[in-house]
Amino acid sequence: MSESVKKNATREQLDLLTQDIKKGWKELLTFLISARENEARKDTDLFGEKAERSSESISILIIDDDVTSLEGIASVLGDAGFDTIIALDCIQGLMKLDDENPGLVLLSETLPNSHETCTQIHQLTGTPVIMMGSDPSDHAWERAVGLGADAYFRKSISKPELKARVKAVVSRYQR
Repeated sequence: MSESVKKNATREQLDLLTQDIKKGWKELLTFLISARENEARKDTDLFGEKAERSSESISILIIDDDVTSLEGIASVLGDAGFDTIIALDCIQGLMKLDDENPGLVLLSETLPNSHETCTQIHQLTGTPVIMMGSDPSDHAWERAVGLGADAYFRKSISKPELKARVKAVVSRYQR
């Protein structure tokens, strides 16, 4: 075989391979778009109206760098039927907020930039926020509400009270 025939054969093979790759990418993109549309439809009824969600389908983003507190809160809320999403800092929390679209955010007041993060969540998404901290004074609640939070509780909260407060905030936003 001459060199020009080999080059032409190789070029034709490359062209066919390129076409197969493009076709594969198109199929993959079509699949991903379809999957995203199906996910979006899960929250709507037959008429495209927002479907009512039960507590089992509501996800809660917990943003805290205290792993012990984080695991305890996630366990209590998981037992109450909520899906939990965990973030260890405010930046990771904002990224997960954008990716996961939770129904509620629990945000530790002790994190760096937590006050700014609370304000951003409130202004940009309208997702309800509960600030968590260790300050027992009324000033902590006032400060949290002033930042746009819907509630404030101490991290030493009892399990039944944690469940009740979370369910109360979630039910206010489900109406």
